[in-house]
Amino acid sequence: MEKRRKKSWTKRFWNCLPYVAFITMVVVMGLTLGKNKLAENTPITMKNSTLVEESVAFNLEQWDFSHSTVTQSVSQSVSENQLFDLEQWDVSHSVATQSIPQSAPANQLNEKKFQDVGEDIDLQSSAELVEFTGRVEHIFFHPLIYDPEVAFKRKDAKDLDSWMVTVSEYKKMLNSIYQKDFILVHLSDIYQEQESNGSRKMLRKKLMLPKGKKPLVISYDDVNYYQYMRESGIVHKIILGEDQEIWDYSIDQQGRIQISKERDVITILNEFVKTHPDFSWKGAKGTIGLTGFEGILGYHTFGDSPNRQSEIESVRPIIHQLKATGWDFASHTFGHPNLVNISLEKLKSDADRWQSEVEPLIGSTNILLYPYGADPQNDRQKMEYLIGKNFRLFCSVGKESYVDMNNRFSVIFMDRRHPDGTTLRNHREEYLDLYDAVEVMDPLRSLVTSYSNAP
Repeated sequence: MEKRRKKSWTKRFWNCLPYVAFITMVVVMGLTLGKNKLAENTPITMKNSTLVEESVAFNLEQWDFSHSTVTQSVSQSVSENQLFDLEQWDVSHSVATQSIPQSAPANQLNEKKFQDVGEDIDLQSSAELVEFTGRVEHIFFHPLIYDPEVAFKRKDAKDLDSWMVTVSEYKKMLNSIYQKDFILVHLSDIYQEQESNGSRKMLRKKLMLPKGKKPLVISYDDVNYYQYMRESGIVHKIILGEDQEIWDYSIDQQGRIQISKERDVITILNEFVKTHPDFSWKGAKGTIGLTGFEGILGYHTFGDSPNRQSEIESVRPIIHQLKATGWDFASHTFGHPNLVNISLEKLKSDADRWQSEVEPLIGSTNILLYPYGADPQNDRQKMEYLIGKNFRLFCSVGKESYVDMNNRFSVIFMDRRHPDGTTLRNHREEYLDLYDAVEVMDPLRSLVTSYSNAP
């Protein structure tokens, strides 16, 4: 009997084992699902232990963890004051102190970034170089319209339509220009003040580029993000993230903060060069033209600003980072006057104020981008005063990238081409060497019922 009972229990054990395994599996799955569900409903912990509901702020579609960058604008369903305070985003000092998800420590990311840059330079230095002696194309943009439905429904829509391009147009233009074998260069790579016949004169330098590449200079006017721009579907300012990269910052019509690298001329070009390093010769990006009457880069640094000193401290690290990553600066005058129409005294006052309020922030520059393209070179006194302020490269606006080096002032006068709504609508043929307006134009421009043909 004892022996038979043992066999019976053994047989029962083996018969029950599959059921035990199944029940165990169900329990484990239940615990796992419960844990995941709990994680889904748990707030994300931000720096300084500030909690933000995942459903309110961040989700996996917004954060690309593998690249440690925000790949979409951060959209909040609460107001700026409700969600972001100085413990999360140090808005007044421009530095994004909110922890950005990273796949490696910040120092490792920076090392990787510098390694990549070094590799790009090595690749360029190993390319066959030839001297480029032809015309250097120079184009310019204003800040981008990221929300055409806001911009093109305003009362001043015809002006925005004439002068600006949208984000989608800018991206298509960059891609087309890249496909046509252009490469970004600094103005300082092309021209330099040199001794000539006993006097100082601006002359063209020997420009060596990879075989098959054509040099391109891009400048950007009014990168100040004026108040009217902020109300027109254009970003409010640029900020510096903990990753030490430039991000664009805006607040939409519903009061939601939007932070991305996809809405501004600077951030988009930065990202484009990352993925197309052969579009930039020795790290060159563009030339940023600044006025000063509403501050610079979205910060109220003008003389009578109540927060001037804190705004100055806010913008300094951004300027430093821009310079370190291939961006140059230019004057666009202080108050954006028409230099042909104003008096000599007003020109002097404007140039003096720019030199006292803006130049100390960005450093000296020898580049002046004329507001409205108005060139005062026929007025000797005005030109002599501007030259006395160290300006040597004077940039106007025209149908082609014209350059005059043989003038009585021994400086450079040049015209820049202007990709914008005016030329997209009316000058397709003249820009086919860069892009095709038919392929580029944003269909949302149809929202504009009337527009100006003025350059």
